[in-house]
Amino acid sequence: GASGYPLLEKKIRLTENEPAVKNALMGAVTVLPYYGLKDPATTGSDIDSANFYTKTKAALAYYHGTVKADYLYYVGETSLKQVYDNDEKKQDDKANFIELVAASALFDFLKRGEPTHQQFLSRAIDNDKESLDIVSMGSGYKELVKSVADFMLLRLLVEELPEEKFFPLSKSRGFDSSFYGDSAFQSLFRFCNRYYSWYLELAQNKRAFAPINFDNPKKMSGWIKTIELGAKDDSYYLLEMTKVSNKNKSKDHENKFRFFLQFAYDAIDNFTKKIYK
Repeated sequence: GASGYPLLEKKIRLTENEPAVKNALMGAVTVLPYYGLKDPATTGSDIDSANFYTKTKAALAYYHGTVKADYLYYVGETSLKQVYDNDEKKQDDKANFIELVAASALFDFLKRGEPTHQQFLSRAIDNDKESLDIVSMGSGYKELVKSVADFMLLRLLVEELPEEKFFPLSKSRGFDSSFYGDSAFQSLFRFCNRYYSWYLELAQNKRAFAPINFDNPKKMSGWIKTIELGAKDDSYYLLEMTKVSNKNKSKDHENKFRFFLQFAYDAIDNFTKKIYK
């Protein structure tokens, strides 16, 4: 939390017996207010979102000169876009674009070296739209959009392949009913469904993160909004998985699940890599 972070940093920097920990490159993400809560008078809650900005200013004032992280990321909204019920027990707040941006700060941090002085970073979007696609977000989000689009495509394949009777790899690679019933594939199936629910929350929230068209698997050339992919429907991905399998004669391992993921990723990437052009 906001008050716990400076204490955690202090304990790391004051470590006596672990110099690698004490001197580690450090980054931190500060998430500024991005949603509000309904009037606490209706629930008796002690939390009043009307005070969020005042408390944020106090916390940032304390951080100044106190927090010594090498990289400090600031992520937030220009206003409290969404308002939820003020229920401390339920806390039914949906997945939010701001949380996704905050999490993605890790990947920026991992690319950076030790700075000569403390760095302060944030992210912006190109256009202030209530529902974001890759154009309104801007080119800096291409990698993020591709990752989400790729996994949503994997989910589609995971759902459809167990019912696909003419998939060549069912015999040549053993992607058959026993493979689809195995615990590894079933775990992937469950995770894909949770991922789908997570994306729906993002796509329906305020502000919405909705760069994917996923409602019609038979008309998939516009899977990523504003970009025309070469795959017109799901059969293109199944055919590409077969092509990738035919090229792969590796005997490095016999793990069918690893092969499945590799073939699926290569097939998906063959089409979605267009996002970088």
